[in-house]
Amino acid sequence: MFNGVPMVLQDDLLKSEPFGRHVSRMSIGSMHFDQTLTLFAENAEDDETGPRTRLGMKLVAHNSIAVIGEVIPRLDVQKIIMGYVDTTLRQVQKHCER
Repeated sequence: MFNGVPMVLQDDLLKSEPFGRHVSRMSIGSMHFDQTLTLFAENAEDDETGPRTRLGMKLVAHNSIAVIGEVIPRLDVQKIIMGYVDTTLRQVQKHCER
């Protein structure tokens, strides 16, 4: 939700590799970007908790945001994207911990 206006998230999967990369074309409202999630298996010999998996996330925007009426402050857009990244990483963590 942005200034009381609901925003729709669309995720179009472009490529998925088991324990590898997951590439999607994403849109949130009028914002469009490519997202790549990468899983890295780690074997830390000094760590008694066992093997770990590291998650990398890359977002690339290829367009500018067209706005009708008032200009959306840049910090507001940044907050939307930061919230999206935080939510996505938390959901992946919860899934992996199950």
